[in-house]
Amino acid sequence: IAEALILQLLFFHLSLRKKGMTTYQFIVKDNEKKRMESRKQMDTKRRRADHMKREIEEGNIFGRMALTVGGWKGCGCIDPIRREMREEDRAAKLAASKAASRRSEMEHVKHDDSDNDTKDGITVNPIRLNGYNGDNGVHANMGKNGTRNAADTVASDASSISHQ
Repeated sequence: IAEALILQLLFFHLSLRKKGMTTYQFIVKDNEKKRMESRKQMDTKRRRADHMKREIEEGNIFGRMALTVGGWKGCGCIDPIRREMREEDRAAKLAASKAASRRSEMEHVKHDDSDNDTKDGITVNPIRLNGYNGDNGVHANMGKNGTRNAADTVASDASSISHQ
Protein backbone atom coordinates (compact mmCIF):
# COMPACT_ATOMS: atom_id res chain seq x y z
CA ILE A 1 0.00 0.00 0.00
CA ALA A 2 2.82 2.42 0.85
CA GLU A 3 4.44 1.81 -2.54
CA ALA A 4 1.19 2.65 -4.32
CA LEU A 5 0.89 5.95 -2.41
CA ILE A 6 4.51 6.87 -3.13
CA LEU A 7 3.98 6.00 -6.80
CA GLN A 8 0.84 8.17 -6.89
CA LEU A 9 2.80 11.05 -5.32
CA LEU A 10 5.57 10.59 -7.86
CA PHE A 11 3.12 10.70 -10.79
CA PHE A 12 1.42 13.76 -9.31
CA HIS A 13 4.74 15.64 -9.12
CA LEU A 14 5.73 14.48 -12.60
CA SER A 15 2.45 15.87 -13.96
CA LEU A 16 3.11 19.17 -12.13
CA ARG A 17 6.59 19.32 -13.62
CA LYS A 18 5.17 18.65 -17.09
CA LYS A 19 2.76 21.58 -16.58
CA GLY A 20 5.61 23.75 -15.34
CA MET A 21 4.04 24.26 -11.91
CA THR A 22 5.39 24.00 -8.41
CA THR A 23 3.46 22.32 -5.61
CA TYR A 24 2.81 25.74 -4.08
CA GLN A 25 1.39 27.09 -7.36
CA PHE A 26 -0.86 24.03 -7.61
CA ILE A 27 -2.17 24.58 -4.07
CA VAL A 28 -2.80 28.29 -4.67
CA LYS A 29 -4.60 27.57 -7.96
CA ASP A 30 -6.65 24.79 -6.35
CA ASN A 31 -7.67 27.07 -3.45
CA GLU A 32 -8.69 29.82 -5.88
CA LYS A 33 -10.76 27.30 -7.83
CA LYS A 34 -12.51 26.19 -4.63
CA ARG A 35 -13.21 29.80 -3.63
CA MET A 36 -14.73 30.51 -7.05
CA GLU A 37 -16.93 27.41 -6.81
CA SER A 38 -18.04 28.45 -3.32
CA ARG A 39 -18.90 31.97 -4.55
CA LYS A 40 -20.85 30.49 -7.45
CA GLN A 41 -22.83 28.22 -5.10
CA MET A 42 -23.61 31.14 -2.77
CA ASP A 43 -24.69 33.27 -5.74
CA THR A 44 -26.89 30.44 -7.01
CA LYS A 45 -28.57 30.07 -3.60
CA ARG A 46 -29.11 33.82 -3.32
CA ARG A 47 -30.63 33.99 -6.81
CA ARG A 48 -32.81 30.98 -6.13
CA ALA A 49 -34.15 32.61 -2.93
CA ASP A 50 -34.82 35.91 -4.76
CA HIS A 51 -36.58 34.13 -7.66
CA MET A 52 -38.56 31.94 -5.26
CA LYS A 53 -39.73 35.02 -3.33
CA ARG A 54 -40.85 36.65 -6.58
CA GLU A 55 -42.66 33.48 -7.73
CA ILE A 56 -44.48 33.25 -4.39
CA GLU A 57 -45.53 36.91 -4.63
CA GLU A 58 -46.79 36.34 -8.18
CA GLY A 59 -48.50 33.08 -7.20
CA ASN A 60 -46.72 31.12 -9.93
CA ILE A 61 -46.86 27.48 -8.84
CA PHE A 62 -44.99 26.12 -11.89
CA GLY A 63 -42.18 28.64 -11.45
CA ARG A 64 -41.79 27.61 -7.80
CA MET A 65 -41.79 23.96 -8.81
CA ALA A 66 -39.12 24.52 -11.49
CA LEU A 67 -36.97 26.39 -8.98
CA THR A 68 -37.40 23.68 -6.34
CA VAL A 69 -36.79 20.69 -8.63
CA GLY A 70 -34.06 22.53 -10.54
CA GLY A 71 -32.12 22.90 -7.29
CA TRP A 72 -31.90 19.13 -6.87
CA LYS A 73 -28.80 17.32 -8.06
CA GLY A 74 -29.24 15.83 -11.50
CA CYS A 75 -32.07 18.20 -12.41
CA GLY A 76 -29.96 21.08 -13.64
CA CYS A 77 -31.38 20.87 -17.14
CA ILE A 78 -34.69 22.37 -15.99
CA ASP A 79 -33.21 24.84 -13.50
CA PRO A 80 -33.96 28.41 -14.58
CA ILE A 81 -31.19 29.77 -12.31
CA ARG A 82 -28.45 27.60 -13.80
CA ARG A 83 -29.71 28.37 -17.31
CA GLU A 84 -29.58 32.09 -16.53
CA MET A 85 -26.03 31.77 -15.15
CA ARG A 86 -24.89 29.74 -18.19
CA GLU A 87 -26.23 32.46 -20.51
CA GLU A 88 -24.42 35.13 -18.46
CA ASP A 89 -21.18 33.10 -18.64
CA ARG A 90 -21.51 32.73 -22.43
CA ALA A 91 -22.16 36.46 -22.82
CA ALA A 92 -19.17 37.31 -20.62
CA LYS A 93 -16.90 34.94 -22.56
CA LEU A 94 -18.09 36.39 -25.86
CA ALA A 95 -17.51 39.94 -24.64
CA ALA A 96 -14.05 39.00 -23.35
CA SER A 97 -13.09 37.36 -26.63
CA LYS A 98 -14.33 40.39 -28.59
CA ALA A 99 -12.37 42.72 -26.31
CA ALA A 100 -9.24 40.58 -26.71
CA SER A 101 -9.74 40.58 -30.47
CA ARG A 102 -10.07 44.38 -30.52
CA ARG A 103 -6.94 44.76 -28.35
CA SER A 104 -5.07 42.43 -30.70
CA GLU A 105 -6.24 44.40 -33.73
CA MET A 106 -5.26 47.69 -32.10
CA GLU A 107 -1.80 46.37 -31.22
CA HIS A 108 -1.43 45.09 -34.78
CA VAL A 109 -2.50 48.48 -36.19
CA LYS A 110 -0.16 50.32 -33.80
CA HIS A 111 2.69 48.07 -34.89
CA ASP A 112 1.93 48.49 -38.59
CA ASP A 113 1.26 52.22 -38.41
CA SER A 114 4.22 53.21 -36.27
CA ASP A 115 5.69 56.51 -37.47
CA ASN A 116 9.26 55.33 -37.55
CA ASP A 117 10.82 52.08 -38.68
CA THR A 118 14.43 51.17 -38.11
CA LYS A 119 16.39 49.95 -41.12
CA ASP A 120 20.10 49.23 -40.84
CA GLY A 121 20.37 51.35 -37.68
CA ILE A 122 18.79 54.40 -39.36
CA THR A 123 15.30 55.53 -38.39
CA VAL A 124 13.27 56.13 -41.54
CA ASN A 125 9.83 57.68 -41.70
CA PRO A 126 7.92 55.48 -44.16
CA ILE A 127 5.92 58.42 -45.53
CA ARG A 128 9.10 60.14 -46.70
CA LEU A 129 10.88 57.02 -47.93
CA ASN A 130 12.95 57.47 -51.10
CA GLY A 131 13.38 61.20 -50.46
CA TYR A 132 9.88 62.42 -51.36
CA ASN A 133 6.90 62.73 -49.06
CA GLY A 134 4.35 62.85 -51.87
CA ASP A 135 1.83 65.38 -50.58
CA ASN A 136 3.52 68.80 -50.53
CA GLY A 137 6.42 68.42 -52.94
CA VAL A 138 9.06 68.75 -50.23
CA HIS A 139 12.10 66.66 -50.98
CA ALA A 140 13.29 64.88 -47.82
CA ASN A 141 17.01 64.88 -47.03
CA MET A 142 18.89 63.01 -44.36
CA GLY A 143 18.80 64.90 -41.05
CA LYS A 144 21.44 65.44 -38.37
CA ASN A 145 20.46 62.42 -36.28
CA GLY A 146 20.23 60.00 -39.19
CA THR A 147 16.48 60.41 -39.65
CA ARG A 148 14.52 61.80 -42.54
CA ASN A 149 12.19 64.60 -41.50
CA ALA A 150 10.50 67.65 -43.00
CA ALA A 151 12.25 70.26 -40.80
CA ASP A 152 15.70 69.20 -41.99
CA THR A 153 14.38 69.02 -45.55
CA VAL A 154 12.98 72.54 -45.52
CA ALA A 155 16.21 73.89 -43.99
CA SER A 156 18.40 72.15 -46.57
CA ASP A 157 16.12 73.16 -49.47
CA ALA A 158 16.19 76.78 -48.30
CA SER A 159 19.98 76.78 -48.08
CA SER A 160 20.31 75.20 -51.52
CA ILE A 161 18.02 77.84 -53.03
CA SER A 162 19.95 80.70 -51.38
CA HIS A 163 23.28 79.36 -52.75
CA GLN A 164 22.00 79.25 -56.34
